[in-house]
Amino acid sequence: MTKRRILLTCLTMVLAVGFLTPQFAQEPGSMPENSDRQSTLHALMVAFVRTTVTAEASHQAGHGAYVSWQALLENPEQQQYLNDWLARFYPEFYPNVANMHFANAPEVLPGLKLRLIVAPDGQSYVLVVEDATDKSGFALVSDERGMMRECKYVQ
Repeated sequence: MTKRRILLTCLTMVLAVGFLTPQFAQEPGSMPENSDRQSTLHALMVAFVRTTVTAEASHQAGHGAYVSWQALLENPEQQQYLNDWLARFYPEFYPNVANMHFANAPEVLPGLKLRLIVAPDGQSYVLVVEDATDKSGFALVSDERGMMRECKYVQ
């Protein structure tokens, strides 16, 4: 009988503590669904950030420093890599667009703004790719470590 009483007491305490404990996690809000165009652009942005990070890593491995967007476009090897990616994958996201090419920053592709900040010594950089059409300020951020972060305006 005492074992049963101890078990019942422990169970009651666990339930009481569970109900009385404050909830620190926020309830997920209802997020409005992105339009198909925004979803497509955001997927393109992820692929573009990965491609740019790879181009920077390749350039750094061969030349010992990271470089600006303009320098990547001027380097024949990196230019070829970026253009091959664009020719191969851009039609996946926008099949009706022909002869697309990268432009100078900030708007490197339609609706896609790039900010690539390279340290003066060329040993680090910060890459920000923004959806110019998204009112929430959607952007992806990466650096020489190759990790990508998603961000939006602070409300």
